[in-house]
Amino acid sequence: LAALGPARETAQMAAAIGREFDAALLHQASMREQTLVQQDLADILAADMVYRQHPTQGDRFVFRHALIRDAAYDGMPRALREQAHARIAATLEQYFPAVVAAHPAVLAGHFASAGGFGKAVSYGTRAARSSLQRSLNEETLSHTSNVLAWLQHLDPDAQAEAEWDINRIVTQALMGKYGWADARVKASVDRSRELLGQLPGSPHTVPTLWSLATYHHVAGNRAEARVVSDELSAIAEASDDSGLKIAAAAMLGVRYRCDGPLDKAAAILERALSLYDPVQHRHHATIFGLDSRAWAAGTLAIVCWLRGAGAAASRHDAEALAWARSLNHVPSLGLAMLQHTLLQHHRGDRIAVQQAAEELLELADKYGLPAYTAYARILHCWATDNMPQALDVLDTLHALGCRLAMPFYASLPADAEARNGAL
Repeated sequence: LAALGPARETAQMAAAIGREFDAALLHQASMREQTLVQQDLADILAADMVYRQHPTQGDRFVFRHALIRDAAYDGMPRALREQAHARIAATLEQYFPAVVAAHPAVLAGHFASAGGFGKAVSYGTRAARSSLQRSLNEETLSHTSNVLAWLQHLDPDAQAEAEWDINRIVTQALMGKYGWADARVKASVDRSRELLGQLPGSPHTVPTLWSLATYHHVAGNRAEARVVSDELSAIAEASDDSGLKIAAAAMLGVRYRCDGPLDKAAAILERALSLYDPVQHRHHATIFGLDSRAWAAGTLAIVCWLRGAGAAASRHDAEALAWARSLNHVPSLGLAMLQHTLLQHHRGDRIAVQQAAEELLELADKYGLPAYTAYARILHCWATDNMPQALDVLDTLHALGCRLAMPFYASLPADAEARNGAL
């Protein structure tokens, strides 16, 4: 580095970009003249500090070793380092929209290193939201951890809104990674409720209560689920927002389906589906973590079957699956597939249950969704008479906190044993 002379400045700017860097970005971000930057790059290559990556695919370079990159970066005074990151971030925003769209976390990192924490939070939240949309829950939680650290540098008036936004993403990622009834999910939802106290009249109240109702529902806390769903319904009905009414109705219908009054469940679920507009309300999966239409239609399919309306059950089941597949939202698709599997169980079709459970298992294993894995496995065990594994799955569901309908799931091994003469 010392032997590079003036080219050392270009090496340091490249190091601020990262171990891999694009020559076009380096040229745009550098304060040196373009001809000098080009000569500097030649000198750095000649010094064997970097090598050209994929020569046929444009001018991208890689530091030959991470320690070389670190030495160049660490040799920059702090003020110069912040200035370099600020220039890189501004250059990416202005001249590299494709990078901004595809890699918002890169922008977030540069802005944070430059002390621009407002934009760091904005781009970091965008990166977390993008990862969540792809059900990359580990990556999502990594982004949210960065954002929560950067939030501390914001003006207090801006913190609550920004934290609620990122905390909603945290809640949904935790639901995916650990299941809906995990204690960490409850803690995250509780934090969102605390933040609502700093956001009077916030539109975030219904999504927060929706997450809380989901937690209590899956945890089997029936009394708490009733209280929260009633509160949710009262707020939604008092508003002029049809989307809130749909979400509240879907949750209320799910509650009635579990509590027993199937006529009420059918009526409220049909109302949710009638209000749902495929264009206007398509974003429900992102806001609530599960799509209202997919959940309402899948639940209504089971309700119809229990009420003796087999044809209607098939119709709503097909609607839930088709809509969930079109959303490109893994948790909503998983829910529709689980309800489809349950419907096949109610019909007593072991082959259909096995096939549906295997499809759900493939999805859950691919994205690391333990709750879906457990539910699919126990239904698969019922279909294939795998009783030893079924008992293990019951323990898994208990460990996940998923106590919803546990008497039903606990009956599956007994049902299979009875079927095989073990009375």
